[in-house]
Amino acid sequence: VLINNDKEAYGVRFEKDGDIYDIRARKEVIMSGGSINSPQILMLSGIGPKEHLENFGIEVIADLPVGDNLQDHVGNVLLNFEAKHAEPIFLKEAVSPSNLLEYKFHATGTNALMFLYSVVFGTDYPS
Repeated sequence: VLINNDKEAYGVRFEKDGDIYDIRARKEVIMSGGSINSPQILMLSGIGPKEHLENFGIEVIADLPVGDNLQDHVGNVLLNFEAKHAEPIFLKEAVSPSNLLEYKFHATGTNALMFLYSVVFGTDYPS
């Protein structure tokens, strides 16, 4: 990501077939590389934890906790079953006041997991 002195992104630099290209944006830069590549691109651009960037000789533009909340779900197991209830069993736990407050103030807990949102607020099945 190309960043000016005002700390605004104005384009991107990339390498293709050994050549380096700078592409400038007319309005804004939208960067999306997924849960792994987005933090990597930001850090390579100088946006991230200062100590981490300095360890790799990257000039620090913004000392931010980039990638700190990354959670790996290596142990996920998908199960297919017919539910006897119209509501997912996680709904009561997900909307409990303590879980909602934990997520609001600490961004942790059951509501911090994206799969829960897709289960609780997904489309009706099998309609």
